[in-house]
Amino acid sequence: MNANDPKVIELSFKVLESIILKCEDKDYDDIIKIAQIMNKNAQFGNYPEEVKLAYTEAINKLHTLNQDQINDLREMLKAED
Repeated sequence: MNANDPKVIELSFKVLESIILKCEDKDYDDIIKIAQIMNKNAQFGNYPEEVKLAYTEAINKLHTLNQDQINDLREMLKAED
C-alpha cells in the first residue's frame, strides 16, 4: 500500500476535513502544529498502514493551503452539515 492508493487518498481528505473543522479558531501556524501532533500520534500509534499514510498525505495537502483557503474550506464543510 502506498500514498497513491485510492483508499488512502479518500481517507486523507477525511483527515484533512477533520483537522480543518477541529481547528476552527486557530491561525495557520497553530493548525499546522496541531496537524503535526495528530500525524505524529498516528505514526506511532497502533493504526493500520493506510491510516498512517492518510495522515501524512493530509499534512502534505494542508501545506498547500493558505489561511484564507482553509477558512473557505471550513465554511463549505460546515455548510454541508
